[in-house]
Amino acid sequence: MDINEVMLYLLGKLSDGVLAGGGKDIWKRLKSLLQRLVCKLLRRKPPAPEAEDDFRSIAGDMGRRQTNPPDQAPRDIETFTARKCELEAIKQDLTHQDGAPALCILTGMGGVGKSALATRAAHQLKGNFPDGTLWADLGTEGHVDVAREFAKALGDGDEMPGSPEGVQRRYRTALQGKRVLIGLDNAQSSAQVEYLLPNSAPAAAVVTSREDMPSLAQYGAVARKVGVFSPPEALALLRQHVGDRADDERDAAEEICRLVGFLPLGLNICGASWGTGRWPTLRAVAERLRQEDSRLDRLKLGDDGAQDVRAVLEVSLTTLRPELSKLFCLLGLLGRGDFGSTKVVPLLGSSKDEAIEALGELVSLSLLQPSNKGGYCLHDLLYLLAKERLQREVPKPERDAVRRRLGRVTKAQAEATQLRECGDSFRTRGMLSEAVEEYRRALEVSEKIDDRQGRAGTLFNLALVYGDQGEFDKAIGAYAEAYKLSEQAGDQSVPEISWVILAVVWDRLDETVSMDIATWERMQRMTHEIGDTRAELVAWRWLGSFHMERQEWCEASEAYQQIEALAQKVDDHEAQLASFVGLASVCAEQGRPHDAMAHMERFVQLLDPVEDRNVLCRLLMLLAKLQYSLGEFDKARESVREAVEVAPSDLLDEAQKLQRRLRRRPGKLSLLIRILRTRPF
Repeated sequence: MDINEVMLYLLGKLSDGVLAGGGKDIWKRLKSLLQRLVCKLLRRKPPAPEAEDDFRSIAGDMGRRQTNPPDQAPRDIETFTARKCELEAIKQDLTHQDGAPALCILTGMGGVGKSALATRAAHQLKGNFPDGTLWADLGTEGHVDVAREFAKALGDGDEMPGSPEGVQRRYRTALQGKRVLIGLDNAQSSAQVEYLLPNSAPAAAVVTSREDMPSLAQYGAVARKVGVFSPPEALALLRQHVGDRADDERDAAEEICRLVGFLPLGLNICGASWGTGRWPTLRAVAERLRQEDSRLDRLKLGDDGAQDVRAVLEVSLTTLRPELSKLFCLLGLLGRGDFGSTKVVPLLGSSKDEAIEALGELVSLSLLQPSNKGGYCLHDLLYLLAKERLQREVPKPERDAVRRRLGRVTKAQAEATQLRECGDSFRTRGMLSEAVEEYRRALEVSEKIDDRQGRAGTLFNLALVYGDQGEFDKAIGAYAEAYKLSEQAGDQSVPEISWVILAVVWDRLDETVSMDIATWERMQRMTHEIGDTRAELVAWRWLGSFHMERQEWCEASEAYQQIEALAQKVDDHEAQLASFVGLASVCAEQGRPHDAMAHMERFVQLLDPVEDRNVLCRLLMLLAKLQYSLGEFDKARESVREAVEVAPSDLLDEAQKLQRRLRRRPGKLSLLIRILRTRPF
């Protein structure tokens, strides 16, 4: 299902229904929805809601407002670049309130730009928080002292109590009812953040930390991972410092970006160093950075530590328990690239489950990144730091012993891979019995070293052979075991749907094989039984489409509700959007426009901006028609003018015809008919 096409069809259907005789409330609601969609696609700030005659609320705001509200946010960074989508998402997180204080947490490795992103958001949201901005660095200040200072900044000049509980009560009392944005930078623990959270809206808080803080989800926190720049973004940041030199020495500029791992702090240091004349050309910068042993030494500016990549990265290591600190050092033995937990077992000399738990801790502290193949990887500069500390902190006899254990595991993995490749070769030649034998031997080798990811890959292939042989019960068993092993290993590359399941479903149908509704119903039951949530999600999406085609609205509604629940479980953004559009379609077909609008509003809230001129043009034309029907003639003409500007060639004629039609104001009789149509009598 193409979500954009269904969305446009549905909005057109709702618009036709509204223009044919809907009430004025639904007219305005649909117009607002279209405006928000257009603003998202154009990455434009949405229009302010229409004013209401609530003078008491306005007076209340004015009464609460201080003459000199606190303005504690750090100075904005002039070289801030990229991060447009992330910035808009954070601003939306902090301004979207449903009675509870908004809370957004930015996590990521040191030097990635979390603080700069939070600071930019705070400066752009000053108008949304007229009672001020509070800011503190929790890496250098205690949370009780911060609460005491915040209360004073909010106007509480009385002497503070001695107990932490008393200080917290006074701070929250001073904060009550104020539209304040609280910035908590470099948070060290969730306990710090919890202590400083406001009790209720309209206050909001943005937090930066290297550590994941899942416990804050109970307060409605939105967690956002901040990663390194993409190559174009990194080049754009470097260009902010060196100007046209980035284009004149393009190869050197791109090499610098790669050598610092696209880390914003590293790029800022390189750019600033070039600007001081420390390095005459970008080629000279790249040449010096190529030397791995001294690369971290080069990525330093001044003596305060803030512009020193090594010092910034080492902050994350100061709180590690000894076992984790040693593990981080030993990761320097694994080289660059992805690695699995199987190779970490010999580093720790522990069990597989203990290795997975330790790796999970490093991931939560932003010292490791999970790869999309189910393994892990170190950022390039963290890898260099691990190598440095390995030589300094782990004695040579211990390093040698670990290398021997690691060598035995690596040799076994290579043997299992070779056996699996032999099995693949036999299968492609139709020698199925021989393929099964090779796969079983590979499983035995992987089992000896508890390589769950290797076993899972072999079992997937074995399941396909069983399917080819018609042994479908064995195929399902192998697939189910492979799926569970993949989950245990954290493998994100598990296929959304397996050939094996399809083969089993087809075989067990008592009629000609075809992917009809009965097939997908059986698919849904089987995927649910083995716990393959992603495959079950695929089945439900097909079921929703089938029921819609057959106009079985209740069944379609159930399917889309299941899709929404499963999509949230596996964090499938696109499937969630599909569920909202599907539910809105069902409501529209059943003549329930208000319910359809509610689902479409959820769709717009979750929608990410996309570059699609076709979609944007058609939305602008719909919006123009609604604005014209509401008597907003100038706004309608502006919307259709924008539609003409962005129209692709196949829509240009239609947009221009609409523009000519909307240049004419309707006569008084037409306006009277339209007004009477919107009034309930």
